[in-house]
Amino acid sequence: MPPPSTTTVSGRTVRTLHRPAPHTETFRSAVNFCDTGTPPAEIPLPAVSLRHIRKARVGHRAGFSILEVTATVTVIGILAALVVPPASEALTHAGVNRSAAVVAMDLMMASSLASRQRRPVRVTYSSDTESYAFTDVATGALLHTRDLGEFELPTISFVPLSIDVAPSGITSSSLTVTLATSSYDRKVKMMRAGMVRVVAR
Repeated sequence: MPPPSTTTVSGRTVRTLHRPAPHTETFRSAVNFCDTGTPPAEIPLPAVSLRHIRKARVGHRAGFSILEVTATVTVIGILAALVVPPASEALTHAGVNRSAAVVAMDLMMASSLASRQRRPVRVTYSSDTESYAFTDVATGALLHTRDLGEFELPTISFVPLSIDVAPSGITSSSLTVTLATSSYDRKVKMMRAGMVRVVAR
């Protein structure tokens, strides 16, 4: 610390003490340590509360542990194994039911066309193209066609492959259409009297 200075004010001697600022003294101590290797007497540290230390520890935690990740993946795998098979089976059943409903509506439309034009209508199925067509028996004109390949069913069969529908609704023979997968199937039957219904095998 520098020596006090002496001044004279109105005939009186006044001594003034010069105390350096704390940060100046700290800086000098640090410089003295670097030059001579003598550690400073005291270097003040900022006050840090326990709450700030806890926040810092929590904030520095990144990600999850291996145990947490493994447990999460295991739970997701179990849920997927329980949910995926029933969902896939429901989609398959819905596809078969929709195709059966379309075929039944088309067969009823064949009776309606024959009655409207007062001429027989022929229903013919082609296994090569997985499609059927309605034609006018008298003129051979194409009245309607349907591609069943869009339903992507492994089993599609018409027994017989062709029938005629009279204007009165009576058919030349009964017709059975089978639409099936490996685990689910539906049959569409058209009776001789012209009635159409969807039944299980």
